[in-house]
Amino acid sequence: MSSGLVDAEVGKTMEADTFDTYLGKICPDERVLCGETENGTTGAPYTSDYEGGAYDAKVSTESMARDLQLWARWGHPNGDPFSATAFLQSFPKWGAEYGPLAVFGLRTFSAQTPNPWVLMGK
Repeated sequence: MSSGLVDAEVGKTMEADTFDTYLGKICPDERVLCGETENGTTGAPYTSDYEGGAYDAKVSTESMARDLQLWARWGHPNGDPFSATAFLQSFPKWGAEYGPLAVFGLRTFSAQTPNPWVLMGK
């Protein structure tokens, strides 16, 4: 690959990808790069290493890194709201495994609040 073809905007687009290659369509679920596991479309059972997905995103370029900058977004990289309630319903064992403090932290995500990309750094 030639240098410079993936800039910050392309990186943000890549992290926000919701195309499920298994289904061959846009379907924000646990198989996409954006990783919306709370949608649970595969019916796979919960395991401690399965509940992942993207709950935040960070993108930087070489020149941004030199200036100690990066783009960041709290929540799903594509801007979809995260529902802790839906996640906990899809993965009921998660709360038992990680405990009440983790559940409290998970519930701090607001399903109603959009979280835009923010430039961080100096």
